[in-house]
Amino acid sequence: MDRWVGKVAVVTGASSGIGAATVKALANAGMITIGLARRVDRIKELKKELSEEAAGRVHAFRCDVTKEDDILVAFKHVEQVYGGVDVLVNNAGVARSTIGVLSANNTQALRDVIDTNLMGLALCSREAFQSMKKRSVDGHILHINSILGHTVLPMGTLNVYPATKYGVTALTETMRHELRLAETKIKVTSISPGLVRTEIIGNLPVEALPILEPEDIADAILYALGTPPPSFPTSTNMDRWVGKVAVVTGASSGIGAATVKALANAGMITIGLARRVDRIKELKKELSEEAAGRVHAFRCDVTKEDDILVAFKHVEQVYGGVDVLVNNAGVARSTVGVLSANNTQALRDVIDTNLMGLALCSREAFQSMKKRSVDGHILHINSVLGHMVVPMGTLNVYPASKYGVTALTETMRHELRLAETKIKVTSISPGLVKTEAIPSALLNGDTPILEPEDIADAILYVLGTPPRVQVHELMIRPVGEMM
Repeated sequence: MDRWVGKVAVVTGASSGIGAATVKALANAGMITIGLARRVDRIKELKKELSEEAAGRVHAFRCDVTKEDDILVAFKHVEQVYGGVDVLVNNAGVARSTIGVLSANNTQALRDVIDTNLMGLALCSREAFQSMKKRSVDGHILHINSILGHTVLPMGTLNVYPATKYGVTALTETMRHELRLAETKIKVTSISPGLVRTEIIGNLPVEALPILEPEDIADAILYALGTPPPSFPTSTNMDRWVGKVAVVTGASSGIGAATVKALANAGMITIGLARRVDRIKELKKELSEEAAGRVHAFRCDVTKEDDILVAFKHVEQVYGGVDVLVNNAGVARSTVGVLSANNTQALRDVIDTNLMGLALCSREAFQSMKKRSVDGHILHINSVLGHMVVPMGTLNVYPASKYGVTALTETMRHELRLAETKIKVTSISPGLVKTEAIPSALLNGDTPILEPEDIADAILYVLGTPPRVQVHELMIRPVGEMM
């Protein structure tokens, strides 16, 4: 967060819950933080929970985001007093869960939800962007979305809340393209929590339900703002994994190699599975003697079940079992179409590596964790192409295999829950990453591209979340990506 120290953050809906936690987190990180809310007295109260120095960076301004005049006055005030906005966190949100979409006389309830969650977010984002653009600032706009922006639960009185959150999902993508076309480096991020302990859940009986704390979402905001480099010191958040065993597939290059180094540096005994084990031995030269001593290589072709079984048996016998699995192995066959003649082997290579191999490695890791009653973590390196298909003729079954990973993540999450375990599963979906799978033409041009270390940093962030937090899906794109 060093580059944000002394910069200006605006947080909407700042009087309680996620907004209040975010105000405190940003102020503690050194940002001048302006909390917008209708109940400004609450923001003044939360300053008592901060050190004198951090409290001095917190300021409150009354703003109802359903009223455009309030928004305009608030952002004008920020410009005049603090110079402008560098970071905006669109957190303000309401639900009207006792009134259905089709209920009689519900106009005001519908309007309240839409104007707060969607219209207010759009207007605040517009004003923040204009401030950043005017000052040539590479700022960041973050939307507090919801898992209900990606799925609708079978409940009768969700009102238009999911519709507004689906709107936030679409607005995030729309803004990303507008920011790219405007040739800016301004970032936009959507964070979609599950159930969080806030006032919005009202009197729901949540005592027996898994629930997040507002601070968990504030931590996610710090991570997003801190990319790159990682916003958290790994020595702190990775403490519980020190001395534990991580297995990384496809570990000989790219994301896999970067992940092996990151996990070993964080104190984990790290076993890299790959066909080219000599490469894993070579990358040890890039580590300190201590970290290199924690890296071990084992030959494994994940398209072959026998290789997988032998590899996990070796890990059990030599290292005791698996605590963390990173399913990174992946291939593409982008010169052969799905409908091309004589393409059977190309199709089989992609499916067996990206999907079948991932499923089998996950199964073996789970059995190891279950046998030892370990609350482990399984991470899948997915892709943005696991969520969309771009109009290209020779993607082969790569997107199909990655859509399969997206579905498998959800399937595993439910299986792990029904098995009454605390094992986590996470999908990380990068955009274009500088790896051997990328054509040289893209590497040599002006195409926005991520580094493998960016994904390794994301893995450390996910592993470092508290035991109660499961990051289900983390999508990471290079700034300016066209897809």
